[in-house]
Amino acid sequence: MFDNTLHHLCSALAARIDIFCSNNRNVCRFNSHIAVLQDNAGQMCVELVVLMPIILVVILISYNVGMYCNLCSRFDRCAREAILVQGVAPAGEQSAQHACEEIQNQLQASMDTELCDIEVQNDALHADPSRPLSYAVSPLLTRYTCTMKYKPWPSSFVCAGVAFSPQAYVEHKKFLVVDRFRAGVLV
Repeated sequence: MFDNTLHHLCSALAARIDIFCSNNRNVCRFNSHIAVLQDNAGQMCVELVVLMPIILVVILISYNVGMYCNLCSRFDRCAREAILVQGVAPAGEQSAQHACEEIQNQLQASMDTELCDIEVQNDALHADPSRPLSYAVSPLLTRYTCTMKYKPWPSSFVCAGVAFSPQAYVEHKKFLVVDRFRAGVLV
C-alpha cells in the first residue's frame, strides 16, 4: 500500500513538473533528472568506503589528544603536590636520590595508568661562581623536574592503506624549585 501511494505521489509530482517545464521556454524533462539520480545511487557508499579509513585515523588522533590533555592536567596537579610533600622532606632516608624515588612512586600511584611513563630528576642550585656578587640564598635549593612520557594508543594502525603510527612518546615536563628541609619555601 505504501509503495502504491508513493508511486502515485511521484507520478503526480512528475506531471506537475512536466507541465511547469513545458510552459517555460527552457525545456526540461523530469524523467531525465530521475535517470541522473539513479546513475548516482551507489555514490554515497563509495564515498563512505573511501573516507572511512581517514575518519578512523582522525578519531584515533582526537582520542590521543584528549587523553594527553587529560593526563597533562592531572600530572601538573599531582607533580606539584608530590614535590611539595616528598621533595621537601622525604620519608625515610634524607637524600636527594631517595626524594626522587618517593616523588616518582607517588606520581605513579596518582596517575594510575599504563599510558605514560614518569621520570623524576633533581638539580641542586648553587651560587654562580662566574658572577662576583651572587650568593646562595639557601644552600639546599633544589629544582625537581618531573617528566611524563605519553605513549599514544595504538602504537601503529593500518586501515585500507592509510597508516597511523605516531611518535614513540610525547613528553610533558613540570619544574618546581624548593628549599629542602624548609617546608613551605618555594622559589
